Amino acid sequence: MPKAVEMVRSVGLEVPMITTSILDPEDPLTVKILSTAGKLGIKTYRTGWWRYDESIPVSTVLKKGNEQLKKLQEINEKHLIRGGYQNHAGDYAGASLWDLLILLDGIDPRWMGIQFDIRHAAVEGPESWPFALEQLAPGVNSLDIKDFTWGMEDGEWEVVNVPLGEGIVDFDHYFDVIERLGIKADYSLHLEYPLGGADHGNTELSITREEFNEQVGKDIDFLKDYLDFI
Repeated sequence: MPKAVEMVRSVGLEVPMITTSILDPEDPLTVKILSTAGKLGIKTYRTGWWRYDESIPVSTVLKKGNEQLKKLQEINEKHLIRGGYQNHAGDYAGASLWDLLILLDGIDPRWMGIQFDIRHAAVEGPESWPFALEQLAPGVNSLDIKDFTWGMEDGEWEVVNVPLGEGIVDFDHYFDVIERLGIKADYSLHLEYPLGGADHGNTELSITREEFNEQVGKDIDFLKDYLDFI
């Protein structure tokens, strides 16, 4: 991690946030990762997720998750870094936004909060997400930005990631809600639609550097237009 951060900063960029799979406060790597990130001045990290299992009651998953987040909160405070649990669509705890009220019950938002993902929120609750977000707003410490639509594959509907503004997410409404609720958080732009393999971490792409830069630039400009407005 120190080498990676040094390389990023050497070209004039910063590393305000990292993505992790951290969930277990007892895992020896948890403290090692968070203490290192804290020393490097990284302020926020995304945790992993708990998944639901039909053999385990939902209440059990949420109770255990809350207990673990409380322990992680203590580690975060010690190392001056805050965690963010993302609402991920599917069979994940937190997909239903109201789950997060239970997962984060009794937790100090300064050290453990929510990475709110509008794409996943719109998939799971296209009409209800603004009302849930109103309740969650004090705990939101980062905002994922991405778009999607619905497509058909082998006779079944599936979520299809697309560039910003080409999908279902109503960004006018979204940013109105963010402004109305007074949410001030870091933005994280996710590029998960087909980008010649870059969306899967490939080092050799099927598109040119110019094509890649052009598409990414469109997303950045799309987001900047809203950020400049609010």
